[in-house]
Amino acid sequence: MRNLVVASSTFFFFFMLISIGDFKKKIQFFPSKKISQIKIENMNLINKEFILKSISLKEGESFWKFNPFQLKKDLNSLNEIKSFKFKLYSNGILKIIIEEKEPYMLWKISNKKKIIDEKANILNYDKFGNKNLITINGYIDKNKFLKLNDVLKKNKKFKKNIKFIFFSENIGWKILLKDSTCLQLPLNEIDQILNVFKEIQDSQIYSKYRSYDMRILERVYIKKNHKCLAS
Repeated sequence: MRNLVVASSTFFFFFMLISIGDFKKKIQFFPSKKISQIKIENMNLINKEFILKSISLKEGESFWKFNPFQLKKDLNSLNEIKSFKFKLYSNGILKIIIEEKEPYMLWKISNKKKIIDEKANILNYDKFGNKNLITINGYIDKNKFLKLNDVLKKNKKFKKNIKFIFFSENIGWKILLKDSTCLQLPLNEIDQILNVFKEIQDSQIYSKYRSYDMRILERVYIKKNHKCLAS
């Protein structure tokens, strides 16, 4: 019995030596055991430093500090990123592949210009160049903007012809079209009123008048000229 115990102890000790040896071999695959580099691919509009500052994990930190759930949370918090995937390699390189949100509109307020998405969230696009975007001026009420945007999505042809949008809290929307027509809309019933405006566009009246105030339901005030300003 004693011989059996000694033999078992010897086998267990030998097994532990092998296990430790295997573990040491495996851990050699992680040379510095640090995040050697964070690579971000598919960036066209976002600044790399902006993303690096927004995630918890930093280059040079311990390899074992990598938390995929926290990284996913960090990337999901960025309005600029539509989708992403990432992988940490055994050499310590973390690769993040992103898909950026498309710029939706140019928001101008107090002589400053910002890019916004479909929900009026600001997109930090430092590399954004000159693109043919609709410009929206003044303060934006997000709830009212979403109502207007829902209508524009259903009327793509009309949206494509918009040059500027002006918002006034107590008045409504002023929309300047590319053909220099100014259309004033209320904050509600936009769908219904826009259908009436489409009928006007198909009539002979449209070629003669450049201003259409349709803020009062079932009434249209027209002028030959306009001053489609934010104020």
